[in-house]
Amino acid sequence: RRQPCKAPDQAAVTRPLMAADISSNHAPSDPVEMRRLNFQTPGMISHPPIPISELGNHIERLKANDNLKFSQEYESIEPGQQFTWDHSNMEVNTSKNRYANVIAYDHSRVILQTIDGIPGSDYINANYCDGYRKQNAYVATQGPLQETFSDFWRMCWELRTNTIVMMTKLEERTRIKCDQYWPTRGSETYGQMTVTISDVQELATYCIRTFQ
Repeated sequence: RRQPCKAPDQAAVTRPLMAADISSNHAPSDPVEMRRLNFQTPGMISHPPIPISELGNHIERLKANDNLKFSQEYESIEPGQQFTWDHSNMEVNTSKNRYANVIAYDHSRVILQTIDGIPGSDYINANYCDGYRKQNAYVATQGPLQETFSDFWRMCWELRTNTIVMMTKLEERTRIKCDQYWPTRGSETYGQMTVTISDVQELATYCIRTFQ
């Protein structure tokens, strides 16, 4: 299982939503597009997907003036609650969330297999993300807490995860952003999961770890 410590930002793009998709008597057949229409926010409506052919020019425009438009686009993201997050707010689950305002929406959360006798054992702060015309192609999750290591590795096992891309450092600006959820050497057991580190490749700006 390959787990880079740092990776460049990537953008997922789909075809642009055309007016014909909305006005047509026939609903779009692409399941990803259908779900996007069902769960789109006002911000998504005003900023539809970028066609692949225009993505390069779009990024260059955002980078102009010291990334000014990148900053403006980031600030335009609506931070408030868009959908329900009842499971994240359950008393048995609140301690599993690293931040009180970074939660898992109910409609797309990853549901773990229930462990008998353990309330809330199906919960992890993680949500499915669609890929290009593929539902649930990716999972976005928080930096694991020590008390959620076993849930994290159980999720990887249950979803048959092949690649983990870690988009944060363990510590940034003296703040703990993620606890080390992998063994430094040899093997570690997290709940019912034993993880063995078999290879480490140190590169210039990131590293690749292989787990078994």
